[in-house]
Amino acid sequence: MSKIHQIKEIIDVNLEYLDISIDTKSRLREKARKRRGFVMKKYSIASIVVITVIVVLLTSFYNSKNIKIYAKDLMEGIIPEEVQIINLSSEFNLATLDFSIELFKHAYQKDKNSLVSPVSVYLALGMTANGADGETLQEFEKLLGGYNFSIEELNRHYYTLAKSFSDIEKGSVNIANSVWYGNEFDINKNFLQVNADYYGADAFKVDFNSSKAINGINNWVKNKTQKNINKIVDTIDPDTIMYLINSIYFEAEWEEKYAKRAVRKGEFYIDNNNTISVDFMHSNELEYLRNDIGSGFMKNYKNGRYGFVALLPDEGISIDSYVEYLTAEVFLSTLKNRLNEEIGVAIPKFKSEYEINLVETLEEMGLKKCFSSQADFSKMGENNIFLQEVFHKTFIQIDENGTKASAATKNEVYKSLIMEDIIFDRPFVYAIIDIQTNLPLFIGTMIDPS
Repeated sequence: MSKIHQIKEIIDVNLEYLDISIDTKSRLREKARKRRGFVMKKYSIASIVVITVIVVLLTSFYNSKNIKIYAKDLMEGIIPEEVQIINLSSEFNLATLDFSIELFKHAYQKDKNSLVSPVSVYLALGMTANGADGETLQEFEKLLGGYNFSIEELNRHYYTLAKSFSDIEKGSVNIANSVWYGNEFDINKNFLQVNADYYGADAFKVDFNSSKAINGINNWVKNKTQKNINKIVDTIDPDTIMYLINSIYFEAEWEEKYAKRAVRKGEFYIDNNNTISVDFMHSNELEYLRNDIGSGFMKNYKNGRYGFVALLPDEGISIDSYVEYLTAEVFLSTLKNRLNEEIGVAIPKFKSEYEINLVETLEEMGLKKCFSSQADFSKMGENNIFLQEVFHKTFIQIDENGTKASAATKNEVYKSLIMEDIIFDRPFVYAIIDIQTNLPLFIGTMIDPS
């Protein structure tokens, strides 16, 4: 029996003992079959892992002491050069919004709470794209900019966007990037320089065969997410040569806080057959949203820069149909056409964690070569490397605590023409948006707030 067939038999036998679905086993067998050629040349192809991490909170108490990162910081000799802030073009905003909504739709999983940060993903992909060339780079440019922007132009736009996101007086939006690579990999210094210039990326050299590498990466993530995500890496594949990591931490107070008496128990309908009792936050809001098959509201955070958006499908419209209905144009139109109307709202308190490997999602969106043996990441320093994972982990907590009252609202209140309150007592879509650009920092679905 040949070596290849021996390996295939081992895979088949061990898969039978795994507690996973038949479909998943089939996909793993197919993946192993496609990559059998790599086994004969164990060291000819290595892999890169891209991890994006986000945390969204309204309140936080955190101490960063005693978190150690076991790695050699390679930023010595690499000084980020000054980058000029540019005007974000409407073409860039629309391309970025289109990516954001499509990412949300492709990552949506039926009957599950979901949450993605388009910002975290496109910043991580932007870093990765700076190591790509040829057709691999073209796929990145098409996905991120719709063929209208080169990677150099995307770098300048992402730099400006990330700076503007973090430039707020109240609350906190912390964006951090890092590159981790193994001792055996000869990295291109220009790749580190570009990512330091435009993404503020730290670079660390570690021994991936040591447990200290795992501890170093996890401690970096723990530090940047203020201990809300403590572990992002469990093991390191022997073929992995690099991790590119983006983290976003968002913290803000409501512009108008919820009174304690405004939190009351109510029934939430997960589906037609299942209900749960949860705490609902009741308020009168001043920005009413409406599109063809749903309605909602926007509630501002105290910094005035960000808003919380919730969209409820009309009765008879499933959450699946509503997610499918959303496009960049629909999302933008819904926000731009919001009405200055007072509306009664009840929305559940919720906390949610979500994780997903975005490889299949991004392949569906057109990013294919980077995940195959045809990948060209020669600008990173070596050939014969490919992207193995794009792992995305998120955490969100939204409630009435820790918010501060605002003396007055900037909106002029008119007599309401809306007769019925909006009760978010069934699955809905929500987002945290940048009010200046209408771009979502985070967007997800709430199926089960328990």
